[in-house]
Amino acid sequence: MKRYLLVVAFLAAAAGGARAAPPPPPPGYVYSASRVLAGAMVPTEIAALAPRFSKDVKVYENGDLVADGEAAWLSLARRKLAAPQRRVIGLAQSSGGYSKDGGELLVVDVVDSVDRAALPPGSIADPRLTTRSFLYQFGTDGLIHVVRIASAGGFWEPIK
Repeated sequence: MKRYLLVVAFLAAAAGGARAAPPPPPPGYVYSASRVLAGAMVPTEIAALAPRFSKDVKVYENGDLVADGEAAWLSLARRKLAAPQRRVIGLAQSSGGYSKDGGELLVVDVVDSVDRAALPPGSIADPRLTTRSFLYQFGTDGLIHVVRIASAGGFWEPIK
């Protein structure tokens, strides 16, 4: 019985002091995509994103399919990623094996959702802030195959 208690105590002490290794760094393609997709963009730069996405990319917003294929995504991206007053507030990157097939990139931003171009000349509108997250899921080929967007009206409020 004494030997059993010693073994249990040793295992408990070893398990309590054990630490998990940090995840591996993201692949280079995830890192380079993060520098582009989290940066400021104008609509004319969106076409340059095409080589990062698979031809059959699927885009979901709040669970609904909103773009199926590269052309539909690039059209949507012109409105989403090149939005005026877009402010990226953070990102996270992961490697394949730790998350999805070829890694993931999560970008969180806050944007004014009022389409000021559609307002009559001279109109004034208060900003309507929307917080969004973009989860880009890479395949083993290094291309983005799925984009999942979650959005909620309101501004980002960090927890203190």
